[in-house]
Amino acid sequence: MNRKERGSVTVFLALSMMLIASFLFGLLDAGRAYIVDAYADMTSELALESLCAEYQPMLWENYHLLCLDGAYGEEDFSMERISGVLKHRIERNLEEEKKMGSLLALRLRSLEATRYQLLTDGEGQVFLKRIADYMKDTISLELAQKLYQTYLEGGQMREESTEERIETAQKALEEAQKSRQRTGGETGSEEGKQIEETVAAAAVENPMEIAQNLKRTMLLELVLENHEEISKKRLNDTKRLSERTLQIGTDTVGKGIRWQERLFVLEYLGQYYGSYATQKENGALTYEMEYVLCGSRVDRENLEGAITRLLLLREVANVTHILSDSEKRGEAELLAVALAGFTANPGIIKAVEMGIIAAWAYMESIQDVRALLDGDKIALIKGKEQWTINVSNLSQSFQMTKKAKHCESGLTYESYLKLILWGMREERLATYMMDIMEQNLRQIPDMQNCRMDHMISSLEYQMEYEAKAIFFAELFMRQIKTKRFSYE
Repeated sequence: MNRKERGSVTVFLALSMMLIASFLFGLLDAGRAYIVDAYADMTSELALESLCAEYQPMLWENYHLLCLDGAYGEEDFSMERISGVLKHRIERNLEEEKKMGSLLALRLRSLEATRYQLLTDGEGQVFLKRIADYMKDTISLELAQKLYQTYLEGGQMREESTEERIETAQKALEEAQKSRQRTGGETGSEEGKQIEETVAAAAVENPMEIAQNLKRTMLLELVLENHEEISKKRLNDTKRLSERTLQIGTDTVGKGIRWQERLFVLEYLGQYYGSYATQKENGALTYEMEYVLCGSRVDRENLEGAITRLLLLREVANVTHILSDSEKRGEAELLAVALAGFTANPGIIKAVEMGIIAAWAYMESIQDVRALLDGDKIALIKGKEQWTINVSNLSQSFQMTKKAKHCESGLTYESYLKLILWGMREERLATYMMDIMEQNLRQIPDMQNCRMDHMISSLEYQMEYEAKAIFFAELFMRQIKTKRFSYE
């Protein structure tokens, strides 16, 4: 006997099953949403890393700075071009995922560069900080503190020419001599006559006259034997970075750098830039550190300007040494009396004494610079054993071919340049450093459009994606509102 069985589901049970299914599928979609969010993160990061991997290789190879060329070797900077490259790579990766029928399929809705920094931003602050970041692991704390003390000590010595002191003293002496001649050669006292006779008999040399004659000589001829071999390079007439309006990024830049960062920049300068002591023949200029200091288009002018500043620094240091050495101070005083004692005027004698000290320091400085340019070291403040010129025998101790004594614990020519650069304004320092970088990179084939204000140092993008809900759609047999995922 056949019996038909009928089943039934109550409304309550049907609704309960629907709620349970909704809950389960909701959990599945929530879990998928979490995974898709992570995938969007990964996709964005991968695309950005791929973009930044196209850093300018010559800038890295020559100067160890990682930057993306915002012009891609062309003349014009374009963030739209960069965004287009980034968008293409994201969409290509997403398309591959979609082809595999992955549950992680996404669609890129929008992409925007929210901010970016160029190497030249902040009046060169970005550039200086990037260099400091690179150099901070290459210098020990002990060395950094030692260098800082040297820079502080050198910074206290203001560039002050001895020329005014020499001219003042020499003029006072000449006026006194003319006055004596107008009065028939009579001196102020019997003591003055005796001094005059002693000077005439001993043929005392006047350091101030010798110094003034030296100052009339061409500086480079005075300190360099091979001055004919000085580089004749000059930059072309195209606008340098320091002469044009620059592209500006959208990110804010802090003002000023700490003393540690400035110290790192100067050490970087010594490692990656040439100078008279370590010449780079393949660069746009041969004397690169001298260019950073002086900023002329012509190598010769930069070298002359650097030597002038170095000579002034050495003059101040040598005057400081003479004034602190009682023996040398006594020699200068005796010579002043020998030259100006006939006036019997303490004021004139004192002025002549200071003029002699200035002239003595100047001639010693010339020999210091000769030694530095020849690769020797010179102490910032000399000791007695390091002194070269004898003021009582100038003809023998100062000659055009002589140089100062080498000091093993002293500073090199490049160290003195860095000491002078320590006091340079940050904007000027950064600008002239980037000038040299840009000009050198333009020497490389296919790099003639290189501009440092096109180099992107950092950038930030915001991407927005969307993905459709899958499990709810299966449950309700219709597409519901899509879930959007964003990455910033």
